[in-house]
Amino acid sequence: MPDVVQAAERHLKPIKQAFDADCRARLGRELDKLKTLELKHFTQLELDFAKGIEQVNAARRKQREYDTADLFKNYQQWIKDTLELDDRTQITIVAVLGRLTQQRHHELHHYRA
Repeated sequence: MPDVVQAAERHLKPIKQAFDADCRARLGRELDKLKTLELKHFTQLELDFAKGIEQVNAARRKQREYDTADLFKNYQQWIKDTLELDDRTQITIVAVLGRLTQQRHHELHHYRA
């Protein structure tokens, strides 16, 4: 079984490295877009709270700023979770498939005997 896993790792490693590089580039672009959008939201908050009762506006503004920051933090985490893959997942799948193939091969030879 280790031979199957090692062969899979050797085959998948360059593919995964290329995929990761592409995803890192996409991740950077998406995070930049989110940062730009977040800044626009905060600019709009400035405009929304430029006039009005100071204490009420300050409390509402603080809550909206918190909500906006939390929203964008969640978006950033979602993008990272979506575009970053764990190497172990692929190898686990290969190991399971290899084990199933080995079992099937053993069953076929045992059945014929």
